[in-house]
Amino acid sequence: MLGKLNLIENENVVKFISEKDIKILNLCHIPEDGRLKTLTVAISDEKEVQQILEFGERVDGSSLFSYIDPHESDIYIMPKLGMHTCEKIPKV
Repeated sequence: MLGKLNLIENENVVKFISEKDIKILNLCHIPEDGRLKTLTVAISDEKEVQQILEFGERVDGSSLFSYIDPHESDIYIMPKLGMHTCEKIPKV
């Protein structure tokens, strides 16, 4: 039986990423066009992961939302923890 990872606290996510030596973080979001988009971030250390979880990652908002002025379009997308659980992948 597969276990579940309840990654609902920032500290748990940082610990999991560190323990599993994860180097790339994918943030998925759905802009106004309704199509799933992914922002991929190369992770250098735990501090960077904590900052992304706490403050978000900077993106060009005009590419996501048509009502955002391209000249003032820097926005931050924030991960929402606790909206799902991750299934552990069994070792083969």
